[in-house]
Amino acid sequence: EVVLMETERSSAREPRGYSGFLHIHCEHCGKTKAFCTKYPLNYYQCEECGGKTELLGLKRAYINCECGNRSGYFTNETADVFDLNCINCGMPAALKYNAKKDLYETIRS
Repeated sequence: EVVLMETERSSAREPRGYSGFLHIHCEHCGKTKAFCTKYPLNYYQCEECGGKTELLGLKRAYINCECGNRSGYFTNETADVFDLNCINCGMPAALKYNAKKDLYETIRS
């Protein structure tokens, strides 16, 4: 009975994972991939090198594209600035990290 309670407690602490739009930077080869998933993921397996990247503490990234599309992503990116393509028109949008808000947002031109 005590063992069962310990198991329940440890599984409650595990992260549920991330679903929706993700922009993941492979920690092994450095390639990035933006994709959408309906199922919560706890790790990303890179299509290029096969390495697994744990998905923990991802930050929000918001794109406001010139075409009018607005998208929200979860990302493990650590760069201050990076480009992410709009899912509607395909044009790259430059995103900058905002430390006050702890998220990435589109750089206004």
